[in-house]
Amino acid sequence: MTHNPMPYRTAPSDPATVPTEDPVGDTARTSRTGQRRTPGATTHHAAVDTRPHILVVHRWRDEHALYENYIDHATHRVTYVTTELGWSSLPPAAAGVVEVTATDDFDQVSAAAATLTALFGAPDRVVALNEGDLDTAAALRARLGLPGQPPQDLARFRDKLVMYETVGAAGVRTPAFADAPDAAAVRAFAETHGWPVIVKPRRGTAGRGVLRIDSPAGLSALDELPGEERLVQEFCADRIYHIDGLWSGSHLGPWRASRYVNSCADFTTGAVLGSAEEDDPQLAGRTG
Repeated sequence: MTHNPMPYRTAPSDPATVPTEDPVGDTARTSRTGQRRTPGATTHHAAVDTRPHILVVHRWRDEHALYENYIDHATHRVTYVTTELGWSSLPPAAAGVVEVTATDDFDQVSAAAATLTALFGAPDRVVALNEGDLDTAAALRARLGLPGQPPQDLARFRDKLVMYETVGAAGVRTPAFADAPDAAAVRAFAETHGWPVIVKPRRGTAGRGVLRIDSPAGLSALDELPGEERLVQEFCADRIYHIDGLWSGSHLGPWRASRYVNSCADFTTGAVLGSAEEDDPQLAGRTG
């Protein structure tokens, strides 16, 4: 069976773009008119392709975006929902590709998944590695009834309000925090806990959208932010660390504590951001 490694490119939101054949033996391609465009090799329809179908939600272009290092593209039909930016890092062995403008837009990704399902059958797995795509992938799994991390479990790793509630319930000390649906909620929090306060997106990453508000006069800055869920917390000037480890499902395996050099908020204003592994035995004992 010939498997021609030439992915197709289409926009699922365009009603003129429709799959016209069930692709067996080569990589599917469709045109904006819905006419089949055959790659430069003979198409073989002698056998049904029974390899598992894995759908990847993909936005990266660096070395960690090389999914062919994680998934065997010969024994699986691997399809991609990607962006224009992510297209450059797709492997030649991709079975099919649909481009969207944003992989964190569930409606776009869901429509793209429907296009790939029409071509390759329902996916057996949905994979996403970029933190910003985890919510989309979890919601898609839930809609399709697929195994993997569901939205309610993912919230503990993506929603900062849920994170605070989870670690607080486990007895870990946290800054005071609260949901921040609007400026009135931030003002009420600050009147109880004092200024300054930090307001941040509940599902943000890398310091995006984090604000320090020093007084009621600064609340107007919230009006300039895009609409999304946020939380407010008391300002904490302590040194910032991150801890990376492996959880086996029953116990904590290898882990390391690292100290930030500057902060994610500093990075958004042009400062260098980095981290160094911490070798202070006292800190290691407290974090372990």
